[in-house]
Amino acid sequence: MPRAEVRQRSLTGIFFLTCSGFINLVVGFGATLVFARLLMPADFGVVAVGSTALLLGNALADGGLGAGLVRRPEAPTRAELRTMNGIQLTLALAVTVPAVAIALGFGRTGAVTALMVLSLPITVLQGPGRITLARTMRYNRQLVADAGSRLISQAVAVAAVVLGAGVWGLAGGVVLQAVIATVLINLLSTGFQWPSLRGWRAFGGLISFGVKFQASGYAVLAREQGINTVIALVAGIAPLGIWTFTNRIFQLPSLAFNSLYVVGFPAMANVLARGEAIGPIILRTVRRASVAGTLIFATCAAVSPKLIPAVFGANWQDAALIIPLICLSTLLHGSVAVAASSYLTAAGRPGIVAVASACLGVIWVATTAALLPSIGVAAIGIGNLAGALVDVALLNAATKRVSGVAPCRPLIRPLAVALLGGGLGLLLCVEGPDGLLTAVVAGVVTFVFCALALLVVCRKDFADIVQLSLGLLRSAVLRLRKRSAAIA
Repeated sequence: MPRAEVRQRSLTGIFFLTCSGFINLVVGFGATLVFARLLMPADFGVVAVGSTALLLGNALADGGLGAGLVRRPEAPTRAELRTMNGIQLTLALAVTVPAVAIALGFGRTGAVTALMVLSLPITVLQGPGRITLARTMRYNRQLVADAGSRLISQAVAVAAVVLGAGVWGLAGGVVLQAVIATVLINLLSTGFQWPSLRGWRAFGGLISFGVKFQASGYAVLAREQGINTVIALVAGIAPLGIWTFTNRIFQLPSLAFNSLYVVGFPAMANVLARGEAIGPIILRTVRRASVAGTLIFATCAAVSPKLIPAVFGANWQDAALIIPLICLSTLLHGSVAVAASSYLTAAGRPGIVAVASACLGVIWVATTAALLPSIGVAAIGIGNLAGALVDVALLNAATKRVSGVAPCRPLIRPLAVALLGGGLGLLLCVEGPDGLLTAVVAGVVTFVFCALALLVVCRKDFADIVQLSLGLLRSAVLRLRKRSAAIA
């Protein structure tokens, strides 16, 4: 695609993916409120077992083949999409059949897990459509498929639980979501591609790249399970609950960065395919991500000491010991990784991304295990920050070696603003009286301070972020008006 088209679709992609993530969070929160009143904690534990098994199955069945076809300059042929679909379906069945057979031997928990795992081979049939949409960066269609399937499946699951299906309603909702998303993705892209194994030998290079690409996912999965295990073994269930709660509420401020990760890879692949100079794009991406991140994460860190107990209750107060450190590490790691990881993967070097992710996990788990007995749950945030620093150093060195630019350099000024503004707001919040008003005041002071400081030290990038944000809102409003007029 032309450069201007890539830029426009990247920006709209961030908007649509952020909206999709927000919709999923709202829908999930609403459904959870209903489930919490109708189901027992043991039921949620059963679903958690099934979710973990499904997560592992997805990681094994994906194979990373889609990423190889996304980064390739040549568009995949229909035959290649069918072959990729056949390979992934074979892997999914190889995981699903024995997993279901084993799970059925473990009573109700195993039966529920087996039902949820049955969604795996259905999900992989989305592969060709998602590859096509990712290459063309049509994220509005992904929004329709993902948000639509989530909304419908959650509504049906809630109805099923209300009618007495219990935990089976949740498990059935997982399968239904896979079915609806698969149908929508195929309708909105290339149409259904019948799986085939013809020509699978030619996929050797893609499989090699896919294994390296997928290694990053395995590293993330391992560190998430590792930190949960360490917290439970070292400190017990209560601190694990605090971390689980913290991780859940932190999904909201991290929505924008998550969208950047998704958009960054195909955008970098498009740029490299055209042979453009990549250095300025990497630096510009880091600058803009860090400016936006400063406003979001500094404010989030500042309000946490009073906002959490005021909204969720005093039992969750300790989450405020973790959130400021997680905000800082996310600003550091996210600002660099959205550019460096996307570039290195698109450039055919996903191995270093996997190594950096694994190092983050090892240091995070080890630091948390060492400090948790003495300083409590704050050790989780300290460990995450320590791991993020190492991850950023590795990504910075690799990106500089391959592209000639150091992505950490543009981060210095926004980081200084975030530390000053976030520190000031945090001090106001901690020293102020208890209540929601103190959190609001601290948040406003932090946001205004950071905005004014960024306007001074990062004037051009700050103005670009404001202009881009307003442009996205105007574009969204125009789209809604056009569709409303068309319907009328």
